[in-house]
Amino acid sequence: MISQIRKLIQDKLISGVNIKTINGSSVLGSGNLTVTGSGVSDGDKGDITVSGSGTVWTIDNNAVTNAKINDVDWSKVTGEPTTLSGYGISDTKANFDAACSDGNFLFVGDVTQYTDEQAQDAVGAMIDTSLTYVDSTPLLQRSALTGAITASAGSNTTALGSFTKAQLDTAVSDGVPLFVGDIVGLTDGDKGDITVSSSGTVWNIDAATVGVTELSATGTANNTTFLRGDNTWATPTAADPAGWTTIVKSANQDVTNNATLQDDTHLQFSVVAGGHYMIEMNLTISGNNTTGDYSAAFAVTAGTMKGYGNCQNLSAAAAVQNIIITAAGVAATTTIVTGAPTADLDSLVAVRMFYSFTASANATFVYRFANSAAAAGRTSRTWKGSILRYKRID
Repeated sequence: MISQIRKLIQDKLISGVNIKTINGSSVLGSGNLTVTGSGVSDGDKGDITVSGSGTVWTIDNNAVTNAKINDVDWSKVTGEPTTLSGYGISDTKANFDAACSDGNFLFVGDVTQYTDEQAQDAVGAMIDTSLTYVDSTPLLQRSALTGAITASAGSNTTALGSFTKAQLDTAVSDGVPLFVGDIVGLTDGDKGDITVSSSGTVWNIDAATVGVTELSATGTANNTTFLRGDNTWATPTAADPAGWTTIVKSANQDVTNNATLQDDTHLQFSVVAGGHYMIEMNLTISGNNTTGDYSAAFAVTAGTMKGYGNCQNLSAAAAVQNIIITAAGVAATTTIVTGAPTADLDSLVAVRMFYSFTASANATFVYRFANSAAAAGRTSRTWKGSILRYKRID
């Protein structure tokens, strides 16, 4: 049976019935068949381009996508980039900020492009004028000081510079004066009204330097007044064992063409409220014509006074005139008319007055005089040397 099947197959092969050819060549006959070509025609097959009669297969550019290689281990990839640009990253600050999204700062050593010099210059750019950046060292130091206080750059040693008196007054705010020895350059010697000695520690006012103009005393300084202990220029008064105080008029005083009573600049003294006083006056008066009388009065500068006395013209046969200043409320000044002197200022008239009174307020008792009529050219004079004596009797 098997021999019959083998013979049948062999007969078929020999007859060539149902035998395929390879590339148009019959498999019948002796020898080897030569097979050439791939059987794939040249052309773009999708991701592959075939050429060389099917002998060259080339993967197209951009054909291998991430999806086709995402299962490839990174260690299998050759030719790793060595720069950021090799990974498609441009090295800008914005890209670094985006890359460092975890908020951690990069160390200076991690960024090889940022040098020590750049770091130092960045710090130097941030300081103000109180510090100086020395690039060559590098060094940060205090800037030099100028003006009222000076110091070299980088030095802690300061010194006085140039300043005004106003600046010094502001600086010495505790009100304590500077000692003479603190002022450098003050030498001993005569400085005008002052002589300096002992290396500037002793200042002496020179003799005969302080005159009347340097004094702050009140009153009038002249050859008939003296400087009292209360810093007042006053007319000398004499002490009296009976308690009288004597005032001597030190200069002539005129009233010309004026009927208004004028205060005598010398013959006056202080009284106290409720005080009782006695006065005596020895006057020398004169006038330059007979028109009108010489008028005199007693007064207090505040409150009122009341009292009684008399006035006697010793140079003429005139009658004694009573001086009556009545109860409180009467005007403080009451005129006492003494009569008309002769028409000659050098024809002196002696007048004596006696008066006792009480005052209602603290005030000044004053003697006043004038012309009884404001006649043209009329002058009445009270002469220097006239005397007022007074004492309090209670």
